[in-house]
Amino acid sequence: MRRPPGFDAAAAEAQRRMERAEELADLEAMCEIAQRRSACLAPDGGCEVLRCMHLAMVHRLAVPNWLRDEFARRYALVAGAHVGSFDAAFGRPWPQRTRMATARRRIELCARIHRAVWKLVHADPTRRITRDGVFNEVGAHREVALSGGAAEKLYYVALRGGAVNVADWRDQLLADLEANTRLTRESGVRTRPDTA
Repeated sequence: MRRPPGFDAAAAEAQRRMERAEELADLEAMCEIAQRRSACLAPDGGCEVLRCMHLAMVHRLAVPNWLRDEFARRYALVAGAHVGSFDAAFGRPWPQRTRMATARRRIELCARIHRAVWKLVHADPTRRITRDGVFNEVGAHREVALSGGAAEKLYYVALRGGAVNVADWRDQLLADLEANTRLTRESGVRTRPDTA
């Protein structure tokens, strides 16, 4: 089969992988919102409400009715002058006396570690996401400069912060590749290199 001029198979495959990763991230976000329902509805769950609203908006998900109602209830407390601040309605996002620069550096380091794991696994999907498989190498990067164990801990902090689970993405990718290979084999169709 001839490809149209300018068709880049590698770019098309990369685009397909990225779309699949986004779908998986959306599914993880929906699951996380559902799992956090009881925490959101707790009297001290205001920050959880904001976190779930953030997840829904970032992933362009429909906001569940219970979450919309809880957000509106807490917002109405401030708008109706029943409480004096958004902190009173939703809770403090950070403990008192938190050094914001330190917290920001930790968040940025978690993101760098997650990106490095993503790149390594994207380059070799069969690579194991373990201390020996990925985290020691990530920790040795100049911009990370941590032990493999510390890099591993911060990777899981990034996951708890809403980052895509690279292992789940990789497993889904490998399952898709295996299914495509099986279908090709069962159909008896032989693939051949594209001719320009």
